Amino acid sequence: MSEPAAAMGMLLVQMEPIPPMEDEFQAWYDTEHVPEREAIPDFLSSARYVCPDGFPRYMACYDLTDPGALDREPYAGIGGANSSVWTKRVLSRVVGYERLVFRQAGSGSMVEPQNGKVLMRVATADSAAVLEASDGLAKKAPAASVRVFENALSGADCWLMLDAPSLSLIPDLSPKKLGKALGELAGDVVNVWRYQRYWRSA
Repeated sequence: MSEPAAAMGMLLVQMEPIPPMEDEFQAWYDTEHVPEREAIPDFLSSARYVCPDGFPRYMACYDLTDPGALDREPYAGIGGANSSVWTKRVLSRVVGYERLVFRQAGSGSMVEPQNGKVLMRVATADSAAVLEASDGLAKKAPAASVRVFENALSGADCWLMLDAPSLSLIPDLSPKKLGKALGELAGDVVNVWRYQRYWRSA
């Protein structure tokens, strides 16, 4: 009998540059940071997003073959202590930095990056319950794909991710409006971020 396939992973990073660093931040992300990761076979997709009204302002997410991809080559050669001088310079000048590693719950597959995204943090490690509750979100946002992720590092919470062709196709699912969509889990919602796809200006 063959071993079960490893669960897909995702790397998600939120941050915001201090104002004097805005131009350098965008140049670093678009010309070095993202291209480095796109060259790695274990990185299946990459996308950057901007939060229209919230903090931190920027988010990047990368679908991974599995969370362990971050512990092996070639990523190990460019991440962490092996980051470039430019990366270390930029990251020393950002605020709101959070780096999250996820393991996808359930049998969902990778979703191609789209123009609108909503991310919800739920304070429970019960991914089965979150998967069940996600059916309510799918009905509330029929134009969006809904995926559930476990926090692969802490195991302390779960995350719901909705992707749609545009942000306007995902209803305003603020924590106060999640009761009907998430049922008993509504009170466990810690935060909700709404994102638009970031496109580099020419």
